[in-house]
Amino acid sequence: MLSIKEVARLTGLSTATVSRALDPRYADRVKPSTREKILAVCDSADFRPDAAARSFVTGKSYKVGFISGSPASDCGNRIFGCFLQGVTFELQKNNYNLLLLGAHPDGEEQIINFLRSNVADAYILGNSLVTENVAEVISRCKAPVLMLEKQQSIPHALILRRNIRPAFEKIWKNIPVGLYDRVLFCSQPNVSSRYETAQECAPAGVKIPLLLLESGKEFPETRYLARQAALKQIDYLKKFKIFWCSSDLLALGVRDALEETTGQVAGKDFYLIGFDNMESMGQFYETPFLSTVDNRMEKMGEVAARMLLDTLQGVKTADCMDFSSVYIQRKSFPDIKTIQKENSMEKL
Repeated sequence: MLSIKEVARLTGLSTATVSRALDPRYADRVKPSTREKILAVCDSADFRPDAAARSFVTGKSYKVGFISGSPASDCGNRIFGCFLQGVTFELQKNNYNLLLLGAHPDGEEQIINFLRSNVADAYILGNSLVTENVAEVISRCKAPVLMLEKQQSIPHALILRRNIRPAFEKIWKNIPVGLYDRVLFCSQPNVSSRYETAQECAPAGVKIPLLLLESGKEFPETRYLARQAALKQIDYLKKFKIFWCSSDLLALGVRDALEETTGQVAGKDFYLIGFDNMESMGQFYETPFLSTVDNRMEKMGEVAARMLLDTLQGVKTADCMDFSSVYIQRKSFPDIKTIQKENSMEKL
């Protein structure tokens, strides 16, 4: 059976060089031609270092457990999938793998059992799974635990949360004062917290109306249901000029309803702002159109993995980190202030 020592003998290289070439963390330190030579020998025997043997020697699993209350939703969600991709690739660069651990939303005991086991060296879980009892176990857990979107700190735990305020503040800077009273925030009922942030970022004295549009939870149906809900509110929608939406698919549904019933054109006669930057994820065949908030979920996943890896390696890291979203301006909500200024100059 092939081993690192045997590969070294067959290639005429040192075991240290072979070990580095086969380790994702250090492979870039080996000359490409040398690494190709090593891999050719390994591939001929379908050989790679035994992860189980490494775990036995070190006492580590080399796994980070992602505890999910709904594996079907988390893994099927294109946006959260970008987060998982970022986590996975960053871990794999460091010889770690992501382990999916499914727990029912009300399976408190199951979550606690995971945290008390040695099934993984570290864990990631969402805020909704952190009950009072789970939080108590986390505070005593020997393995690093990273919580997503948690607002209150827990002893010994890491927190990573999105900060959408910078993006929302930038959106307000792009809205002309004369249109403050023609802005409508459209939201699905389950994400109305984004409306609260938009209102908190609003200029003093400005109040944005909120319209809740029931548009389903699954991506394939969201745009269609958003259109249906918007059609029922079309007379109310006609009173506004800027539609700030809690998701891109909701924004596209509103666009469909308005263009269908009024003949107006988005980006010219009325304006749209979305959330999620889904058009850049390959969901659509058109050039991205929506001005939107990009949560940079893949990058956020990389940061989550890095926080845990640093902790596992004894490197000091921040216990709580805010990860800022960015605003992307596109045709659906262009630079209105500049357009208005140009139009005024033309009239002169």
